[in-house]
Amino acid sequence: MKMFPVESSALKSVGFDGVTLQLQFPKGGFIRFKGVPQSTFDGLLIAESKGTFYNQQIRNSFEIDQDAP
Repeated sequence: MKMFPVESSALKSVGFDGVTLQLQFPKGGFIRFKGVPQSTFDGLLIAESKGTFYNQQIRNSFEIDQDAP
Protein backbone atom coordinates (compact mmCIF):
# COMPACT_ATOMS: atom_id res chain seq x y z
CA MET A 1 0.00 0.00 0.00
CA LYS A 2 1.37 3.41 -0.94
CA MET A 3 1.96 5.55 2.13
CA PHE A 4 1.79 9.34 2.27
CA PRO A 5 3.56 11.41 4.92
CA VAL A 6 1.36 13.64 7.10
CA GLU A 7 2.16 16.59 9.32
CA SER A 8 1.38 15.22 12.75
CA SER A 9 3.13 14.42 16.00
CA ALA A 10 0.89 11.34 16.37
CA LEU A 11 1.16 9.85 12.87
CA LYS A 12 4.05 9.60 10.43
CA SER A 13 2.21 8.45 7.31
CA VAL A 14 -1.12 7.11 6.09
CA GLY A 15 -2.28 4.85 3.29
CA PHE A 16 -5.70 3.88 1.98
CA ASP A 17 -6.82 1.42 -0.70
CA GLY A 18 -10.54 2.19 -0.63
CA VAL A 19 -11.33 -0.26 2.19
CA THR A 20 -8.25 -0.62 4.38
CA LEU A 21 -6.61 2.27 6.22
CA GLN A 22 -2.98 1.84 7.19
CA LEU A 23 -1.30 4.16 9.68
CA GLN A 24 2.36 4.45 10.53
CA PHE A 25 3.34 5.90 13.87
CA PRO A 26 6.43 8.05 14.56
CA LYS A 27 8.29 5.17 16.23
CA GLY A 28 7.78 3.03 13.12
CA GLY A 29 4.86 0.79 14.11
CA PHE A 30 1.98 0.15 11.69
CA ILE A 31 -1.68 -0.65 12.17
CA ARG A 32 -4.36 -1.47 9.59
CA PHE A 33 -8.10 -1.05 9.96
CA LYS A 34 -10.66 -2.86 7.77
CA GLY A 35 -13.91 -1.44 6.43
CA VAL A 36 -12.94 2.22 6.56
CA PRO A 37 -15.02 4.48 4.27
CA GLN A 38 -13.47 7.09 2.00
CA SER A 39 -15.13 9.84 4.06
CA THR A 40 -13.19 8.78 7.18
CA PHE A 41 -9.90 8.80 5.29
CA ASP A 42 -10.72 12.21 3.83
CA GLY A 43 -11.60 13.49 7.31
CA LEU A 44 -8.26 12.27 8.65
CA LEU A 45 -6.37 14.06 5.89
CA ILE A 46 -8.06 17.42 6.55
CA ALA A 47 -8.20 17.17 10.36
CA GLU A 48 -6.35 19.92 12.18
CA SER A 49 -5.22 17.32 14.73
CA LYS A 50 -4.72 13.93 13.14
CA GLY A 51 -4.05 12.34 16.53
CA THR A 52 -7.35 13.60 17.93
CA PHE A 53 -9.22 12.46 14.80
CA TYR A 54 -7.59 9.03 15.05
CA ASN A 55 -8.53 8.68 18.72
CA GLN A 56 -12.11 9.91 18.28
CA GLN A 57 -13.11 8.58 14.85
CA ILE A 58 -10.92 5.58 14.02
CA ARG A 59 -9.22 3.87 16.96
CA ASN A 60 -12.23 2.09 18.47
CA SER A 61 -14.57 2.35 15.48
CA PHE A 62 -13.06 -0.12 13.00
CA GLU A 63 -11.78 -3.67 13.12
CA ILE A 64 -8.01 -4.09 13.17
CA ASP A 65 -6.72 -6.14 10.25
CA GLN A 66 -4.97 -8.97 12.12
CA ASP A 67 -3.68 -10.44 8.83
CA ALA A 68 -1.67 -7.33 7.99
CA PRO A 69 2.08 -7.81 7.72
